[in-house]
Amino acid sequence: QSEAEQGTAAADLQAAEAALDAAEQTAAGKAQVAQGIVDQELAKAAEVEDNAFATSTSHRICLDLPGVRLSQVGDTDEFAPLAIKKDVSTPESCHAWCQEHEECAQMVFSSVATECYLFPRATTQVSQWSDDYSSAFCGDGTQKAQLKDMLKVVYAQKPYIPPVVDCSWSG
Repeated sequence: QSEAEQGTAAADLQAAEAALDAAEQTAAGKAQVAQGIVDQELAKAAEVEDNAFATSTSHRICLDLPGVRLSQVGDTDEFAPLAIKKDVSTPESCHAWCQEHEECAQMVFSSVATECYLFPRATTQVSQWSDDYSSAFCGDGTQKAQLKDMLKVVYAQKPYIPPVVDCSWSG
């Protein structure tokens, strides 16, 4: 190749690199603008979701059953969020998540597994009595009497274990 051809090739290469840099900067700028729009829309969606949860919570009640592991009724439901972060790492947050969802009727929290199990149906059948579990019945405020009756049915199943007595003749 002659020097003139090499010079032209170098100039063409520089021009191509400059065009590529400009395209990358334009693409990065467009991506940044698009991300900003997505973030704004997610914030709006999270606000709408929070308001919906607040509306649900305002007319729903949950009755806690500490020390009770209710039986599983059908499949669990995650009641997955749309735009907010779901935290069900404590019995209280599990309870709140169930109360915020119209379709949630029962929750069971396992402190051993740090797991929250949510169900669209409720049962009064007890699977286990243990301080490692906490359950709750949730429903509309108009169902308060029915939920209390269910609570009574659950605790009526609790076996009576008499206190340990120290015997004077034991060695």
